[in-house]
Amino acid sequence: MIMKRLLSIAIAASMMLIGTTAFAQVSVGAGYINEPSKVKIGDNASNMGAMNGFYAGFGYDINEGEGFGISTGLYYSFLTGNVSVPSLSFLSGDMTEHALNIPVKAGFSVPVGSGLSGFLNFGPTFVCGLASSIKPLGVDLLKTDNYKHEYLNRFDIMVGANIGAVVNNMFRISAGYDFGCLDQFGAGIKGKNDDGSTKDRGYSLNRSRIKVGVALLF
Repeated sequence: MIMKRLLSIAIAASMMLIGTTAFAQVSVGAGYINEPSKVKIGDNASNMGAMNGFYAGFGYDINEGEGFGISTGLYYSFLTGNVSVPSLSFLSGDMTEHALNIPVKAGFSVPVGSGLSGFLNFGPTFVCGLASSIKPLGVDLLKTDNYKHEYLNRFDIMVGANIGAVVNNMFRISAGYDFGCLDQFGAGIKGKNDDGSTKDRGYSLNRSRIKVGVALLF
């Protein structure tokens, strides 16, 4: 519920920014994503493995003057890969995920040459999962919906930074890193209390994301 409210706030804030009178620029972009995950069960931490994929969508960059700006947008992401969770065989196998991502990042840019500028921005990205499935042992007949069985949570807030360059105010190349702040294990893994809330059993799953991409500016 809290994440849904935060996501609503992010969308509302984005709409407010789109309505501002400051100089704004629309972009269309895509890129590559590498998303490793870290699992903690009790005192033991291990790497769950990494998924790879891509993102694509549009951005809305608002220049507030003096090189300062705010970037938002809406991006679809697709990820797939082989993952493994110690002692949870039903959550070990080939995983595939689809999600919507809303970044809201503030930063600044500086000219570094003729027709070339560099930028750095920082802030949250609100992630809403659309679908997530896993095939234990890679067997199609064992395919499971991670959201339906509440193995994983749909929502995450990832915080991080992007760095890159803009060429002739028409083409942008960027690289970034984000860290997921919310535990992704759901009640299907941890169990539920009598009041319906998720138990705290010492299990946690946090994701990070490395991405590189390009965009056309209009």
